[in-house]
Amino acid sequence: MSTESNVALIKKATEYWVTGKYELIFPSIADDAIYIIGRGSIEKASPLFGTFQGKDAIKQWYESNTKVQRAGGIRPFCAPANLGEFLGVGDDVISYGNYPASDGVPLSDWVAIWTVKQNLIVKCWLVMDTATAFVRLKKGDPKLSLE
Repeated sequence: MSTESNVALIKKATEYWVTGKYELIFPSIADDAIYIIGRGSIEKASPLFGTFQGKDAIKQWYESNTKVQRAGGIRPFCAPANLGEFLGVGDDVISYGNYPASDGVPLSDWVAIWTVKQNLIVKCWLVMDTATAFVRLKKGDPKLSLE
């Protein structure tokens, strides 16, 4: 698969992610794919962060995105009008950007490195400004703690 088609796949997957059209992403995910999303102490606070191995675990992770959004927690890492920048390097696509400040919550930077093989996503590693992500989560649930 060409670098350009890898970038196109990831742009489309990102668009589907932030618009909640998760079912349209699943055909592009390898059965043994791995998502590593903002690991660290924030994993204790939300099902949105951590390591998700295999298509079934990744599907459950996408479903948890919907539940957190409905509960007033954080939204996707970027907005449909600003999906960020995309750079293709062989099998990898690097996407990066920031989530604008809103509702008293500061701007949040993020970067994701995706790996695509044979037209399937095999890995997504997303790193966010987890302190800002926690502030956003806490606005949705004031009792939230990392302990």
